[in-house]
Amino acid sequence: MKLHELQNTYPTISKDCREALRKGVEAAALGESGRKANKTRKARFSLVLAIVLLLALIGAAFAAAQMGLFDYLFYGQEPSEGMTASAQTVTARGGADDVEVTITGAVYDGERVALSWSAENKKPESLALIQLKSISLGGEWLDEEVGAIGMSFTGYDHCLPAVFGRQEATWSRNPVHGGMISSPMKQQGLSGQQEVVMQVRVSRYQKPVLVWTDQLAEGSQEEPPEDMDVDLEWWAQVQAEHRGDTLAMFQAMRAANITVVDRDEKSAKWWWEQGYIVLNEGGDLIFPEDCEDTGWYWEEGSIVYDPEGQMEAPAYFQSLSKDTGNFTIRFSVDADEGKAFRKDAWTPKVVADGSDPEAARQWANGQQIDLPDCTVRMQRLCLTPLSTRIQFQMIPQENTEAAMLELRDTYGWLEITDENGQELDFAGMEYAYESPWLHQTAEGKWVVEWDWTMAGLKSFPREIHLGARAGSSEEDLPNQEQEEAFAAFAEKMIFAQP
Repeated sequence: MKLHELQNTYPTISKDCREALRKGVEAAALGESGRKANKTRKARFSLVLAIVLLLALIGAAFAAAQMGLFDYLFYGQEPSEGMTASAQTVTARGGADDVEVTITGAVYDGERVALSWSAENKKPESLALIQLKSISLGGEWLDEEVGAIGMSFTGYDHCLPAVFGRQEATWSRNPVHGGMISSPMKQQGLSGQQEVVMQVRVSRYQKPVLVWTDQLAEGSQEEPPEDMDVDLEWWAQVQAEHRGDTLAMFQAMRAANITVVDRDEKSAKWWWEQGYIVLNEGGDLIFPEDCEDTGWYWEEGSIVYDPEGQMEAPAYFQSLSKDTGNFTIRFSVDADEGKAFRKDAWTPKVVADGSDPEAARQWANGQQIDLPDCTVRMQRLCLTPLSTRIQFQMIPQENTEAAMLELRDTYGWLEITDENGQELDFAGMEYAYESPWLHQTAEGKWVVEWDWTMAGLKSFPREIHLGARAGSSEEDLPNQEQEEAFAAFAEKMIFAQP
């Protein structure tokens, strides 16, 4: 069975399992066939087997509960020991207007939270739009950093059933399964049980939906690229599978009462004028060919149609759908779970080994590291199975905006390696990387601030080495001044556990 098929298992033992276990324990206590056991040893042995079976099933239920979370985070790859130990079983549900969302798993690593969920529209003949309006942990409101399969980023609606987009035949369009990873939290050092609060909105379209597509015709398959040597038999097989997925998608759309028409039949504008909401096969709004006609205008990257010229663009968009329900899901995560797999007590190597008293003094004075062209102020250095978080400011020796810009131009790109010069053992998961942020602090300091939030780690290094390059490509060659700056940076920016 594939991982995404296992996601359909909820993190609870079924009623039938509980009943079978109850009967098994009773049979063990009474002996075979319901008679009292005449051999105490046999009864105890049977009872032990039943208890072992119970524990095994509980473990299997936990593993199945986390399967959706791991499949979301690692795309079917084996999770690390630290991630498995950090994962928490959650069973929290909420719903409105025949839509139910179930949270199935969570990981909190002290930096951010990752969740897996299942969402189902129990009235699938009518498209539901679901939106995660907000999420908080320990009272702090969070942003979604990386969204997932078919649900939503904060501020976006997504359709349920998930009829838009080609998928494998085994992929579930209703219910849908996915997850999210939050942005890094401002709060640090949380402990104990912390409440997570999610607010979800449900809405439905107020006009009939129509998909305007060029994929209906049998000959709509793509031809192989002329400049590539492609095995035509293989290409035909791929196109046949692609065609099958396309037809299955249109079938799912029609089951949700969506009209599907060929583009050559009528223009998108004509269908809009008939009262339809016109989308493409990906679920995006389709706009008319001639946007200069009266009633069509451009607003925030989209062309909208208001034949009477009476509506502002936001009001027009709101008129396409109507809120039909709001609900809140509450549950708790243990902030202490998985602390053994959290590494955040990193100090400069020369401080950790006691070889440089001056560096130790600088580090004690606000976790600072002096370099020839700037002072580095470390703010965050934390490794977990879910996150690699590195945050620091580079403060130029001359406190001017020009010096800050020059510093930014010198350090075009930073890299992180282990004690052997190898890339860290990153888990194969989505992450967001932030470019340097140039700003003036509340203290009036001009700074180049680096804030990396990268994938978690499968294993941890003994040392962390930060280095610099002239640009994002190895082909970007440094000048002599940069080479000297990079050498000083690499020498001082080595971190070890105390």
